[in-house]
Amino acid sequence: GANHNIIDGVEKYQNLLDGTIYDIKLYNRALTESEIKQNYNLDKDKYSSDNYVEDDLVIHLDGTNKGDTEGIWQDLSGNNNHGTIKGATYNGVNGFEFDGTDDYVAFDDQHFYENVTMEAVVSIEDLSKTSSIIAVAEDGGYVILSGSNVLLPEVYVDRTWANLPYDKYTPGDLVHIAYTIDSSYHKLYID
Repeated sequence: GANHNIIDGVEKYQNLLDGTIYDIKLYNRALTESEIKQNYNLDKDKYSSDNYVEDDLVIHLDGTNKGDTEGIWQDLSGNNNHGTIKGATYNGVNGFEFDGTDDYVAFDDQHFYENVTMEAVVSIEDLSKTSSIIAVAEDGGYVILSGSNVLLPEVYVDRTWANLPYDKYTPGDLVHIAYTIDSSYHKLYID
């Protein structure tokens, strides 16, 4: 199928990340603040996840448990939504490095969920250029971007992109980002 869901860059827009992705989770509902904290507290020290929120988890990519198949980033959610690695290299420890030029992870068709949570543990090297960290986009959708020296989660609502810019990130630092969307609000959680 078409690549509607692409981690680290919406392929047709070429917004590719210069940085490292350590952990990705996509849920088909908006997690509560306490659930976001639960996942953050598990991720913050080791940047891998045990006992994370599993209800309605659609995709889970963990850099410390990437799987053994060359060219595939194994989905740990149990849904077999494995990603195809396009150019990114494993750092040998706990994540995949993306060069900002032609690296990304692609997935087969994913549904556009009305309610969603996207979580990422990432280190971004270049905030000046627009880069996608997580995107579910095909003529709309939702995405976590960096660019213009900010982190910029966006959602396509009523034929327009709404966003929540965050300008306190220092390039190269590890950051835990969670972006929740439901029918009445969207919220951004950072570290």
